[in-house]
Amino acid sequence: MKYLFFKLWQDFVGKDRFNKESNAFPSLIWLIVIQSTNIASLQLLLQHFFKIKDFLHTKIEIKIFAALLFIIIFLINYYFIYNRRNEIFDLYINENKNKSIIGKIILYLYMLGSFFIIYFISKKINI
Repeated sequence: MKYLFFKLWQDFVGKDRFNKESNAFPSLIWLIVIQSTNIASLQLLLQHFFKIKDFLHTKIEIKIFAALLFIIIFLINYYFIYNRRNEIFDLYINENKNKSIIGKIILYLYMLGSFFIIYFISKKINI
């Protein structure tokens, strides 16, 4: 996740203006959105294969669950990734051009794959 955070951060800021003082918060939020999508995919798969009844019945329950999930993921990522962004910057800033290109490809495949998987799962189990 650290490398994906770094690539998102670099992508949001732009390579020519990218430095340690660059705003990394949008990258953190986008990473949380992707992780939440993956958790939702896992939840749908578990409900489908283990025949677990849907435990969220009203809109308010869904909103509360989503808010709690976001807060938990946010706190974990804030502590382990965002607070250590300078270390992450120093670790990955000197990567060569080929590794940078491969990193961007992996980043975009991960993002697209995450959203494709949730779409595919939700269509397959008729949600």
